[in-house]
Amino acid sequence: MCALDKSTSTNATWCPSSLHLHFAALGIVACAFAMLGYGATRKRKMYAATEAYRSLSAIETLASQRFGEGIPGPDGARIHAFCPSAPRTPATAPRAEMLLAPADAWRAEGWSCLGFTLPAPQRYSLSYTSNYPATGSAASFTIEANGDLDGDGVTSTFRLTAQGTKSGDLERIRHEVTNEYE
Repeated sequence: MCALDKSTSTNATWCPSSLHLHFAALGIVACAFAMLGYGATRKRKMYAATEAYRSLSAIETLASQRFGEGIPGPDGARIHAFCPSAPRTPATAPRAEMLLAPADAWRAEGWSCLGFTLPAPQRYSLSYTSNYPATGSAASFTIEANGDLDGDGVTSTFRLTAQGTKSGDLERIRHEVTNEYE
């Protein structure tokens, strides 16, 4: 039984059990705020991951266009092949930051053949690897985006692999994502 507090005119009671209720309510509020923080962090990571998806999609589209149009082969004649490989740009995967690749990095043969560049800082390092000068259905490429969004040393990898067809179209073979929100 709790004692009535007669020192005030409000007739308020104070009980140790009511104190527990106050702490329980405070705990619930703290958990709710923690969950909101987790949700916000997850949304930021989801938003950041869209950068990788957009980049892979843009490079895939450009590779498909170049393959369909034909590119200059080793002897100068137009062939249905994918552009030559392009180096990882920036050279190391960003770690909990956005990096601006040097402008000349996008001038590498593969990137210039594709016509791809990112003039703004990026969360992912991009690479494009092809088996140029293979043609037709023997031609293939892999695009990869790597980044460490939270800086914990675990890298996210987005990988898309495609091959050409005899008709000059592109066929997507595989799309893999590892540690999407890392």
